[in-house]
Amino acid sequence: FHIDQRFDVITLIGVLEYAGMFSTHQDPAWDMLRKIHALLKPHGKLIIAIENQLGLKYFAGAPEDHLGQAMYGIEGRYRKGEPQTFGRQHLQYLLQRAGFDHTRFLLPFPDYKLPVCILTEEGLHRTDFDAAELICQTITKDAQLPTSTHFSQERVWPVLHQNGLLHDLTNSFLIVASNDPPVATESRVLGHYYSTDRSPPFCKETLFVHHDENQIRVKRHAIAANGCTSFSGDEFSFTLSAESPYIRGRTLYREFLDIITQPGWRIDTVRSFFSHYLNVISDIAHAEGHAFDVSSPASILPGDFLDAIPTNIVMTEQGQAIFVDREWSALAGVPADYLLFRAIISLLGSVSVFSPPENPAHATRGGFLLAIMKDLGFTSSENELCEFLRRESSLSIFASGVANRCYTTWQPEADLPGYS
Repeated sequence: FHIDQRFDVITLIGVLEYAGMFSTHQDPAWDMLRKIHALLKPHGKLIIAIENQLGLKYFAGAPEDHLGQAMYGIEGRYRKGEPQTFGRQHLQYLLQRAGFDHTRFLLPFPDYKLPVCILTEEGLHRTDFDAAELICQTITKDAQLPTSTHFSQERVWPVLHQNGLLHDLTNSFLIVASNDPPVATESRVLGHYYSTDRSPPFCKETLFVHHDENQIRVKRHAIAANGCTSFSGDEFSFTLSAESPYIRGRTLYREFLDIITQPGWRIDTVRSFFSHYLNVISDIAHAEGHAFDVSSPASILPGDFLDAIPTNIVMTEQGQAIFVDREWSALAGVPADYLLFRAIISLLGSVSVFSPPENPAHATRGGFLLAIMKDLGFTSSENELCEFLRRESSLSIFASGVANRCYTTWQPEADLPGYS
C-alpha cells in the first residue's frame, strides 16, 4: 500500500493479529506497525483492538478466538501463516520498536468485539473505584464463552485486581498509540459502561469520572441522536438519570456469588440470602415512605422498584443499602412475589458458573427457583409463573423494541449455569 497522504487516525480493529497471513517479513506484526507509523501525521494516532494471548477466559477453557482450540495461544502454538495474538508486554515492545513513544492501554470487557465495559489505566489504580464489580457483571455477556469453564471468572477477577494483574490477563486490548502523551481530560475517565441490548432511544453510555474535589461522579447519556431521557408506554416507563455520585460498596450480586460458588452450597443458605435481600428492599421502601410487607406476596412496591434486583443494590462499608440505576418502572407497581422472581432469574443470568450444590434437586433452574420461593412463603402456581413470564416479556419488548422478545418458558428443567 503506497500513498503520499498522511492520516490523523488509523485503526486496526481485529487486524493486527492477521499480519502474518499477508506478509513474508520475519516479524510481520512489527513490520505492519512500522509502516503504519510512517503513514501517520506527526500528531496522529493509531487505535488497535485485539485479543490478549493471555486472556483469563482462555485459562478458563475458552477456545482461542481465531483457531477454535483451547489453550492454543497460551501454549504459544502459533505457526507461520496463522493469525496470532500477543500479550501486553510484547505489544508494548512492538509499538515502541515501531516508533510510538506513548501507548495507552484500555481494557474492554468481556472483549473488544462487543464491549460492555471499558476500563482505563486510571480506573484500575483508584482504590475508591471497584473495577472488578463492573468486570464481573460482563462475563455472561460474552457470546463466545463456553457453557462450562474450569473456574468461576467472577471469583478470579477481584483477586487479579487486588494483585495488579488486570492489565496482563484482560481478554482484549484497546490501545491508543501516538507520539503525544494523553490529554488531561482522558485521565479523568475511570471507566465506561454501555447498555445497548435495547431499543436505540434507550441505549446509553455510563461514564465514571474523577472530579477535582477527589470525588467520583457517574454520568449517563443517551448514545443515539434520538435518545430519550424519559418515555412512558402502556405498562412501563423509562427514565435516564443524567448524573449521580459514585457509591463505593459491594453489591448483593457479589454476596450471592460468594455463596453459590462454594462447592456443596445449601439451599437454606441461599434462602437466607434472599430473605436478607427482601428485608433490604423493605428498609429502602420504608425509608422512602412506602409501606411494604416483606412476608406478603401481594404487597405492592412503587413502580420504580422494578429494577431493585441484587446487581443494583450496593451495600456500603457502613452497612447502608443504596438502590442505584433506577431506569425502568412498572406503572401499576411491583408485587413482592414478582420482584423476588425477577431477582432470582436475573442472578441466574448473571453467573457463569455454579458450584455443585449439596442437594442435586436444586441444580436445575426450576428446582432452585421454586425451592427458594416456597421456603420464603411465596408459593407460586403455574398461572402465577405464567403471569411473571408475561410481564418479563412485556418489559423485554418495551425495552428492546423487538416484538418477538417473548418468554415462553423460564427453562425450569435446564441445569444451573456452568453446572453439569
